[in-house]
Amino acid sequence: MSRGRTLVVVVLSVLLTVTLFGASLSVGAERTALDQQYVVTQFEQEGVSEQIGSELRGEVTTQIDQADEQRSIPTGITVNLDGSQVANQSVTDEFLAGELSRNVGVIIEYLRGNRADLALTISLTEVKVDVRVALIDGVEIDTPQLVATNTDRVGAERIAALNESEQSYQDAQADLSEQERTEIEEEINQSIDQQLSNDSDELAAALLDHQRTVLDGLTGKLSYEEYVDQLAADERALKVAIADAALAEIPDEESLVDGTESAESNIEPIRSGAKRIVLFSWLLPVLGVVLVAGLYLVTRSPDRTATATSIALAIAGLLGAVVGYIIGPTLAESAEPSGGGEDPIVAGLTAVVDGSFATIGRQSVLLLVAGVVVFVVVAADRRGVFEGLRTRLGRETRER
Repeated sequence: MSRGRTLVVVVLSVLLTVTLFGASLSVGAERTALDQQYVVTQFEQEGVSEQIGSELRGEVTTQIDQADEQRSIPTGITVNLDGSQVANQSVTDEFLAGELSRNVGVIIEYLRGNRADLALTISLTEVKVDVRVALIDGVEIDTPQLVATNTDRVGAERIAALNESEQSYQDAQADLSEQERTEIEEEINQSIDQQLSNDSDELAAALLDHQRTVLDGLTGKLSYEEYVDQLAADERALKVAIADAALAEIPDEESLVDGTESAESNIEPIRSGAKRIVLFSWLLPVLGVVLVAGLYLVTRSPDRTATATSIALAIAGLLGAVVGYIIGPTLAESAEPSGGGEDPIVAGLTAVVDGSFATIGRQSVLLLVAGVVVFVVVAADRRGVFEGLRTRLGRETRER
């Protein structure tokens, strides 16, 4: 070949080496640090789910206990609820795994440039469903005490007798005029308004419905069967209203960051690098194929093309192995925080970085091996090792 073509071959070979080296780095990072399942696996192994779960359970426990303490519960209604127990039952491992995977997916999609915002939250909708069930089950209603507390005109014993049997129901009925009933109802309304000044309208309405049913029973407007069924329905509705009022204090989602804008600004430099990695992970392999084709067009020799390609593969593989197994781990180790008690999230990120370098190292070793194999095959062909095989294959082809 002329000097000009030789120079072009050298330039193309150098470019091919750099391209293969860059491809190994970008593909390795794209397969690990930008792969949702890989990152989730590393985080789970380092206890990130457990940390998030512990913090979330503590937050849910606090919110349940605060809602219970701050809420005005009328006399006759008891809420038997252990906030910690409810939180532990509601915030399950399956729920945490799903939320971790979803948020990691959000981060990776943001880094890849597939979404414009970085909204990292824990959805509490599913948790609130379980908390609601626990709240409803934990509410106990003492109807006689509840009604008698709101008016001194009807005793608790008479109200209790309404629900004992059909005969006691008949015996317990009071001969109240419409005026007396209206006065009792207004007295109950006023008492409920005072007790529930800061609570929901739904809870107040449920209490009024419940106590109107008792008044209907006392005045004989309902049969015994109708009274029993209606009272049970009203007590259930009252429990649901108490649970819903308490749940109103718990948000539908919990943010994992202090502010979306600050989180996005902090991660923006990483996002720029990640988008380049995604681009290079497919562009550089394609460019490598183009450079190999360019070598063949310049040399017009499969032998020289294979030789140049094998050398580029071997050098790129060697450089990648050095980065993956020596330089990368050294840099990662120096960046680790000093002292004990490492944060699980930091440990998870460290594991992802270590895994990325390990993947780069393994890929690079494959490139190195491929380069050596191709070089050995080309060298053997030049020495005529495959000449007999070619002759035999050619003879068989002619005979056919």
